[in-house]
Amino acid sequence: MYLITLSNMSYVSITILFAALFMVAYINKKHNNQTYLFFTNSNSNPTTNTKSITLLSFVILSTMGAIFGVHGFIVSLFLSLCILSTFKYNKNNIILSILSIVFYLLLIITTMFIMAQITKTLFGWSLVNGILGTTVFTIIYILLGGHQSVKINQKICSMIFTAILLITLFFVFINTTNSSSIIKNIPTILPFHQYHNIILITAVITCLIILLIKHTKPNSPSKTRSKSVFLIISILITLLGVIAIATPPKTNIIGNKQIITYQEASLNGEVSYIIKMVDKNTPHTSNATYGIIPSYTTPTPTPTHTANYLMSGIIVLVHYLPPPLYFLILLILFALFISSVAKYTTNINQIFIEQILIPYKLLDQYKDIGLIWCSRLTITSIPLISITITALIFKILPS
Repeated sequence: MYLITLSNMSYVSITILFAALFMVAYINKKHNNQTYLFFTNSNSNPTTNTKSITLLSFVILSTMGAIFGVHGFIVSLFLSLCILSTFKYNKNNIILSILSIVFYLLLIITTMFIMAQITKTLFGWSLVNGILGTTVFTIIYILLGGHQSVKINQKICSMIFTAILLITLFFVFINTTNSSSIIKNIPTILPFHQYHNIILITAVITCLIILLIKHTKPNSPSKTRSKSVFLIISILITLLGVIAIATPPKTNIIGNKQIITYQEASLNGEVSYIIKMVDKNTPHTSNATYGIIPSYTTPTPTPTHTANYLMSGIIVLVHYLPPPLYFLILLILFALFISSVAKYTTNINQIFIEQILIPYKLLDQYKDIGLIWCSRLTITSIPLISITITALIFKILPS
């Protein structure tokens, strides 16, 4: 069995999302000036175009909240400020340009891997069902609508994500019993990472340095607002991880023993419910799951349990949203995935065209027609190469 059984509303919501994104691309098709500029944003440096929530940042920030508890806010602030404080570099530096392309390629592969893992655990989908069709759709809408459609759709997906995030937190808040339990549990959450203090001290010092540097650089009001919104959303995402670790599992006490029930995900994605009796004074044993986060199970004669922290943010949506609203979980996953892949792909294309091909005149003899066809080839090939590598990783890893 899996965590969620999809309803017809889930498929309807995804169809509406795809239709809306495709409509935006189709409308922006008229702005196609038959040059490579249709696929790039000359007013933005792709190495600094990072102020938006992606699937990867959602997973990382919620994981920080789950691993570090309330201290996760400090680590998440450190990560967010690092994202907002990226600096421009010389466009003619081919080594840094190539490294940036490799970096974005790794981001796409990681995003695809995480998406495949989450959809496999939630819905039991294979790699093909989880990301292949959505990747092909993303390629088509970029080719059709260019960079402008990516920019607009990124805002649409961000608004969808923010709305669903606030709806989830609303249901956490109105659940008075669990909310009071969460607030009561937060001070007792103990970090268990062996480098916890070192990471926290480093994060605090780095945050102070970055804030000092950013304070000395004047920003326009619009940039300040966008950065403030980004930081607020980052904090709310981290809060999901804290909620996941602080939400108490359902328990029953018999004498000096406590019966705990938790969800457990095997490596093939299937989830089962485990009932275990432990001493009531130490409910979180090495084989028990913290909060409501599901765990992996290794297929050995004596199974060991490892928390699946990739699910820290998603599991809160599953736990607190009523079943009729489960379609919002599918919607948030696809919105973040499409937005992330499109953003990284167009960034790679812009770096490749403007920082490698044009400065070094590699396609100078073909002029604009060569650049536009190179853009189309890059936008098509990068996601397909990424999904191929992701499939190989899945094949290598034990299933």
